[in-house]
Amino acid sequence: MSRVYFLLVLAASVLCITTVSFADSTLLFATPASAGMGGAFGAVADDNGAIILNPAGISLNKRYGVNIGYLYGNTGTENRFDLSVVDSITSPVGVGIAYYKDTYTQSSLEIKRTTYAFAMSMGEPGVLSMGITMRKDHFTHGISGESETLGYGMIFSPGLPFLNLSVAGLNLTKVKGTP
Repeated sequence: MSRVYFLLVLAASVLCITTVSFADSTLLFATPASAGMGGAFGAVADDNGAIILNPAGISLNKRYGVNIGYLYGNTGTENRFDLSVVDSITSPVGVGIAYYKDTYTQSSLEIKRTTYAFAMSMGEPGVLSMGITMRKDHFTHGISGESETLGYGMIFSPGLPFLNLSVAGLNLTKVKGTP
């Protein structure tokens, strides 16, 4: 029976094709679930997309998570490969790492970006969770450059299964040389 569930999940993941605009930096790091929620994902960030979008989501649920993805844009000018790993079971502090490799065209200019992210989160699962993300980007768009930035997130669950209150901040430090 578990083989049937595995095959169903595998088929569903192959069929989940997400088209995102690379101009929106939050969707640049989107998983199918977060892209499908249209920006509301920060309040329930409970998959590997939480590493960038709201790091508090890493420890929201105790879990291990591995995500490998490839996105091929609808115009053939946008491509992304990503790999992320989350562990919030083995210690009170949840940890996530992510790697993104993007190529896209913007105003006839090809832009290549490599992103490394590290996130830490702690809290009481299902009640309150707080986290921070450190991100480093290396990009090439005619010239090469690098940037580093921080992100912060907090998720509060007041005990109602349908309600989470969330605060998230992206690019909290000055980002130098961003395309």
